[in-house]
Amino acid sequence: MDNGDLMFFDNGNLSDMLLGDSNPTTRIRRIKVINDSYCETVWQYDLPQNLYGLGMGSVQELDNGNYSIYTFGSGLNDPECSIIEITPDNEIIWKATGNNNSAWYRAYKIPELHSDAFSVMADGYTVNEDENIIRLSGNALDFTVFNKSGYFLKYKYIFSDLLDAIQLFNYEEGEIDIEPYSSAELSFSANSDVDISSTDVMLSIWPYSHEYAVKELQYSVVIDSSISGDINVDGIINILDIVLLVNMVLSGEYDLSADLNTDDVVNILDVVALVNIILGS
Repeated sequence: MDNGDLMFFDNGNLSDMLLGDSNPTTRIRRIKVINDSYCETVWQYDLPQNLYGLGMGSVQELDNGNYSIYTFGSGLNDPECSIIEITPDNEIIWKATGNNNSAWYRAYKIPELHSDAFSVMADGYTVNEDENIIRLSGNALDFTVFNKSGYFLKYKYIFSDLLDAIQLFNYEEGEIDIEPYSSAELSFSANSDVDISSTDVMLSIWPYSHEYAVKELQYSVVIDSSISGDINVDGIINILDIVLLVNMVLSGEYDLSADLNTDDVVNILDVVALVNIILGS
């Protein structure tokens, strides 16, 4: 176990001989190893006679601290193949029993279902000739992770700059917790003391204990130094930019510097925003 304890499902086939039980008794034992020299039992649960597991059984510690126990349950010569969840205080939370013909080897409770039901969205993401590009207009690269499952999930992530030389971003790894059908933000700040206008990055993210569901997302990041509203890129925001912006609206064109309200659409709202910028300057 994580803390070094040992967990045993003791079928108890010889418990009447070794321990003097009136009937063979199946026990769950959690053992602590002390100084690598001796052991002591820190938790024990004795199954009733009807759940005596003659030849098959298992025990698993759950994330909530309880224990999931499976036993063949043949103690009264009437198979009672059962799975039970029990607290450290020996309180049974639930029990499931199979039919008379049931016979399982062991039971395992998976942490959650549909753990790979999640997605990642990058701010400023565009596609250019099949290349994944993020245009970075601020000093941080932002991602939104969506948990689309009905379970509370922990996600692990690794973020890295793929350049071998001077890097725009530092290597980071960590964990985030996301509620069911909710989202969380990941933000990675750029190094302000490096003179780099572009780089390649990779974000690897996966649900905890489900590495097979990893998403590895690679992007080219381009620093966008343009001034929002400076349509003609002359370093000045004036009436000429309004004229160009109106023409873009009429022709249905899109430019990041013209999308003043960052709604991914260039329309009359951006014209109004640009006029307000000029009037307020």
